[in-house]
Amino acid sequence: MKIGILADVHSNLEAFQAVLFNLEKRGIKKIWHLGDIVGYGPNPNECVELLKKKKIISVVGNHDLAVIGKISIFDFNPYAAQAVKINASELSQENKKILSNLPLTLKPEKEIILAHGSLRDPIWEYLLEIYQAEENFTLFKEKVLFVGHSHIPTIFEKRENKIYQFRFPPDKAFLKFEKDSFYIINPGSVGQPRDRNPKASFIIFDNEALTLEYHRIEYDYYRTQEKMRKKGFPNFLIERLSIGY
Repeated sequence: MKIGILADVHSNLEAFQAVLFNLEKRGIKKIWHLGDIVGYGPNPNECVELLKKKKIISVVGNHDLAVIGKISIFDFNPYAAQAVKINASELSQENKKILSNLPLTLKPEKEIILAHGSLRDPIWEYLLEIYQAEENFTLFKEKVLFVGHSHIPTIFEKRENKIYQFRFPPDKAFLKFEKDSFYIINPGSVGQPRDRNPKASFIIFDNEALTLEYHRIEYDYYRTQEKMRKKGFPNFLIERLSIGY
């Protein structure tokens, strides 16, 4: 079965809708999300409601927890903190309840684990370096750990006690899982890419063939930016959508 794997939608309705439409055209109905459905963008309610409507399995992210008041914004940069405040003021009580019920980690299948940041620290750790991956590989025996948070498409592969790191700037990339390897995989961000590519990023994972494909698609970020301007979001957050950084 093919599964769509998304991360870091961040209240970006246009990007979220574009990815869901793309998956629907491919006949993919099962979707996993790796946290941060809200924060940074202008449409928190609509994005949470789509998560619920499409029955998307999701873990919770740091922005999700901040928007519902479960963690402090003290450790957020000023831009992120302001976006959290705007999202929190708009999010309905029903949608806050949905976010409050999301788990820190999840095991949707026998050989798969989902987390936002990492297993060592599901909320805060950015898995960017091999030494971090090495420490996290000791925490699970499953085939694959899918994570988000960094907004950067990345694969760590543990093969014969060596760890390799791959990043994928092209619009498409393909991976066939090796029988004796273990993986930590980040699909990149739907709503706020940070790898100098403004296109929404996501993965299509085949749990039978044990393959995955990275995909990048365009969306109307100009519309997202205009809504952010009207709601008083920081210019930095608005402009970064144009450049993917």
